[in-house]
Amino acid sequence: MLALTLTLSACTALNVSGPAVELNPGAIAPTAYKPDIEVGQKIQGTAQSVSILGIQIKGPSSFADGYGTVASAPFPLSLIPNPAGRAKSGAAYEAMSSSGADLIVAPQYTIKTTKTLLGLIKTIEVSVVGYKGTIKSIQVVR
Repeated sequence: MLALTLTLSACTALNVSGPAVELNPGAIAPTAYKPDIEVGQKIQGTAQSVSILGIQIKGPSSFADGYGTVASAPFPLSLIPNPAGRAKSGAAYEAMSSSGADLIVAPQYTIKTTKTLLGLIKTIEVSVVGYKGTIKSIQVVR
């Protein structure tokens, strides 16, 4: 029965990448970019992750790249699940998607970890507060 349930179960994940700037392949590589970012009102987002014995059973399904991830960790460490990083990325996604922001200016995270049943169940609640950033243009500086 368990095998049938696992086979018929489905999950969906959404991952949104930040904006990218395309370059003409024949052009000389730029040395830097100069973005024009409009800073708007204060925005916030929250996410929660619950794990039992280190296995995440509940958490965000939508993420913002570059917020709370450990992609730069060396190979073996990059394979270890990071519920706090996923919750940070989920909170950032919520803040940006609900406000229409391209990025969060000066993000500040609050992370609350609660352990229950002798630490077997771990709940991580993350909130992020910052300012709405809207990219108006990006100039190539040579």
